[in-house]
Amino acid sequence: ELSDLTALYGTDAIYAAQTVHSLATDVFEDAVADGGGGGGGYAAFFSREWEEDLTNNEVAIHLAQTMKAYLAQAELYLSSTFVYKKAADAMVAAAVTFYVRVLLQRAEEVRRARRKWKKSSSSSKREVEPAAFTYADQGLRRIEGDIHVLRSFFDSLVREMPALQRVVERKFSALTAIHECLCIAVESPGVPDSLLDFVIVLHRLTGCRFDFTKNFVSDLWHLAAPSAGQLDLLSVIESTKDDLNRLNNNVAFEDDQLSHELAECERIPTLRLDLVLTELYGDNVKWKVKRKSSRSRLLLPSSMKALLSTRRTAGKLGRELPASKVGPQQHVCKDARRKGHTLTQSNLTKVEPDPGFPIIYF
Repeated sequence: ELSDLTALYGTDAIYAAQTVHSLATDVFEDAVADGGGGGGGYAAFFSREWEEDLTNNEVAIHLAQTMKAYLAQAELYLSSTFVYKKAADAMVAAAVTFYVRVLLQRAEEVRRARRKWKKSSSSSKREVEPAAFTYADQGLRRIEGDIHVLRSFFDSLVREMPALQRVVERKFSALTAIHECLCIAVESPGVPDSLLDFVIVLHRLTGCRFDFTKNFVSDLWHLAAPSAGQLDLLSVIESTKDDLNRLNNNVAFEDDQLSHELAECERIPTLRLDLVLTELYGDNVKWKVKRKSSRSRLLLPSSMKALLSTRRTAGKLGRELPASKVGPQQHVCKDARRKGHTLTQSNLTKVEPDPGFPIIYF
């Protein structure tokens, strides 16, 4: 009986440690629920500010800093290294599910705007179809940068917790697949065969629910491509239904092999991407209205707000600002992908120019 009681206490301790992720992401949930950007002094993922002004992925950096702060607090109060590692596992899953949820919320906004646009009889309103991004390739660079920032943060934890590496790779593979699918939608005028490979990956993310997979891929397509190709896309997905259904048994077998490692994490629905998608696509109610919370909005640091205000008045988007307009520890460049500078608060540094993204130190 004593051993059973000890095991129960251990399981409850792990569960409690994993809930720390909700504290770190609640403030971001509030910002997104309020629409993002503008008067509140913050910017939400996939807002115009996120795409056009915060060109160094500052929103993702701020999210990483928030998670870092909460994990540091958790480490102080958790006496067990094993339990702390479980809290870190949960934070990885939470970051991925949060990002995907917000991305799909943006897709639904675009879907509704396009539906309204199609019904409009005004020729002036039909000139430009509503889109998720001002420039699709620019939006995809921001997404790629966000993934890089978040992945860099968790990679910095792997040095202390090597076992975290497998969780990071498994969870972030979902974001990589989603980004690749968006790139295909932007670069291809039709529905290329290469998309089918990613449909299989996305099918696994939905828990092998074909209807969810169809909605999921369709939403991603709305983010990156005009609506004209939607019917062709749905037709291609329907043609893969039998093949996807045959994969279900194999996927279930592979997931069973990982169940012993993920059992504790899977107890929390918000950490499972398939359950998040079930919430969005299940019960014939695709989207549920999220009530705005009474909690305070997340404010960007004053230095970042001042920088954003200056950039809006700088004239041409992405132009280098004079040194007098930039704080002593801030490096402003047209795009973090092109130059070796990043905005810094305390944890970012200037690095040598590199064709890829700059290294971010946490």
